[in-house]
Formats: sequence, structure tokens, C-alpha cells
Amino acid sequence: MKNIVNVKNLNLTYNANSIKPYHALKDINLQVTEGDFVAIMGPSGSGKSSFLNVLASLQAPSSGSVLIDEQNIWQLNANQLAKFRGQKLGFIFQEYNLIESLSVADNIALPLSLAKAKHTTITDAVNQVATLLHLKDQLKKFPNELSGGQKQRVAAARALVHQPKLIFGDEPTGALDSANAREMMNYLNKINIEQHISILMVTHDAFSASFANKIHFLSDGQIVQTLERSNQSRETFYRAILDFLGTFEE
Repeated sequence: MKNIVNVKNLNLTYNANSIKPYHALKDINLQVTEGDFVAIMGPSGSGKSSFLNVLASLQAPSSGSVLIDEQNIWQLNANQLAKFRGQKLGFIFQEYNLIESLSVADNIALPLSLAKAKHTTITDAVNQVATLLHLKDQLKKFPNELSGGQKQRVAAARALVHQPKLIFGDEPTGALDSANAREMMNYLNKINIEQHISILMVTHDAFSASFANKIHFLSDGQIVQTLERSNQSRETFYRAILDFLGTFEE
């Protein structure tokens, strides 16, 4: 199976020309295979957000390469990168990032609307993901009429509607209570398995991370440890993560 993400010798330095440059990412190498579900964990300041931003084409690295679906994204110009992002990538953010003036249906449809897809294509795609994520009864509502869990499902539907190769999650359960967090992770697991869409998620939450197949731990801008779920149950993997975090954070 081929790699959907291939990161080589990735570095990110802020204030590189100053007296005290800050090395946020240090010579990171990482591969994510097609259909995989990967979590990135680490303490505050470890480089998690910077790493996600570089992988998601939102922050240019200082050096190194990021290949997504065999395309070196940082060799693309601005227009090519925007097109690539709109076709290949989906995003789920902690704060939902829904447009309050648009209905649920129009929020979900946004990636296809921006790509100027045909109306029938948009309608069919929105109905398909709304059915998958149990949002059919919410399509005519507006974000202020939804619960937090429903808003995050709308965000997930928007990330999925254009059938991307890869979905990035930035603390996707960070604003949810435990019941809604569990529901959200079950939906992401369903998307990963049934739609065979790769997911790369940054999280501080061990429970959310336990749904992943592999967890990379960052510290001071470097991957220092990797845990693989293999044939473990999610519950057993969760306990293994907690055990590791008990030593990792000491």
C-alpha cells in the first residue's frame, strides 16, 4: 500500500535570522499509508500545531519536503496549492469554523460550491454525507440552532463532502463533552473504515487518540516515540496510551 503522506527531513524555524531563533520542528520524518488513522500527541510547545499546519499546507517549512498523494505540496504555487487543498484535503477544527449565516446544507456544501461543482452533484454529495453522519434532519437549520456535537458533525461532513484523500483533525473533540467526543470519534472511525479516507489528527486527549492505529509523540519539535495499536482492542490501546503518558510527561 502506498504512502498518502511522506515527510522527509522537515524543519521549521521561527525568527531564523534573530539572535534567538526558535526551532519548532527538527528534522522530522514520517509516513502515513493510505487508509491509515494517525494521531499526533505531545505536551504544549512540543510542535504539534506547527507540524499539522505544515502538513495541511497552511505554514511553509524552513526546509524538507511534504508529499501528499505523491505531490510535493511546497513546490506548488499559490493557485496550485489552493486547488490541491480543495480537491485532496479535508479539515476539521476544534472550533467548528462554520459560517453562521449559511444553513447546515450550505456549510457542508462549501468545498464543492467553491469548486463550482454542478448543483445536482452538490445536492447528491450533501445528502450522502448527511445520511452517513445522521444530519438529514438538520440540513435546513443554521449553526446557532445546533448542539456542539451536531456542529462538529457538520464540520466532519464538510471535510468529507468532496471525497478527499486525507482529512486533518485539529483537536476535533477539544470543544466537546465526553459523550459528544465519543460520538465524534466513532464517526471519524466510521469515515476511516467505510470510506477508506486517511485521517491525521492532533489531539491532547488519550481517549480520542485510542481510535487511531498509530500515535506519534512529539517533544521539542521531534518525534520521540511511536505507539501502534496492532491487534489490540481500543480499550487496551487506551490503557497503553495512559501508561505511556504517565512516563512520558514525568
